[in-house]
Amino acid sequence: MVLYIVFGILPVLFVLVTIWMVLMYRAFSYNGKRQMSKQIIEGIAAYVNIPDGGKGIDVGCGSGALTIACAKRNPKAKMIGIDRCDKQLRVLKKGGSFAIHDIMSKSRYGDMQAFAKKLKDMGYAEVKLIDTTNGVFMSRFEALWMELSGSTILVGRK
Repeated sequence: MVLYIVFGILPVLFVLVTIWMVLMYRAFSYNGKRQMSKQIIEGIAAYVNIPDGGKGIDVGCGSGALTIACAKRNPKAKMIGIDRCDKQLRVLKKGGSFAIHDIMSKSRYGDMQAFAKKLKDMGYAEVKLIDTTNGVFMSRFEALWMELSGSTILVGRK
């Protein structure tokens, strides 16, 4: 029985996981047909409008792909990308806009609608949650099989 599991079931699971990973790579790769990463980054950058001479900051920029996309969309502004440090940063001047993209499921972040309301109550304007699994960046089916259900952009202005 143990040999059956080791030589029968485990290789099948390995093949299925490998196929899933290849499909994920092809979907997200900038060189692939789907180019979902590029679509997501450029889609988020479309919400970031910085006035001429203004400054934008990408907190948690990772590779800097979003920072670069925002800089390209706002050529007369200065864009700065920073990544993790010991303390979290909250850096936004009055009138500044923000766009945050993540998998905003209840299990990860809690009630995001309540958080958006709290931001509005604190004086932030134009606060909205945008579901990106309904054709904005991906279909609901893609979100499901890629484990991206809950993909959302939180945008607003201080």
